[in-house]
Amino acid sequence: MNWFLLLLGLFLWTIGGLSVWRGVHILDYDLSGSNIVGTIVICFGLFVGLIGLWILHHEFLKINPELDRTVQSVSEWIRSKLNAA
Repeated sequence: MNWFLLLLGLFLWTIGGLSVWRGVHILDYDLSGSNIVGTIVICFGLFVGLIGLWILHHEFLKINPELDRTVQSVSEWIRSKLNAA
């Protein structure tokens, strides 16, 4: 497990959530152009937050590798059911 990546993922996820929260409040303003700025801030926050969650996900799978096999087996089961239909 890499502590730097774990903390980076947590930091990015937090910054992304705060950016989305701030972007929603920017959308509340009655100023000209606040819709554009608020939407940009929300999109930036979603992007950064998703990168943080992706990093946390990969670090979690390094700690618990058996869960990766569980997810793969469930995915294969769902694909087999969809292909049979």
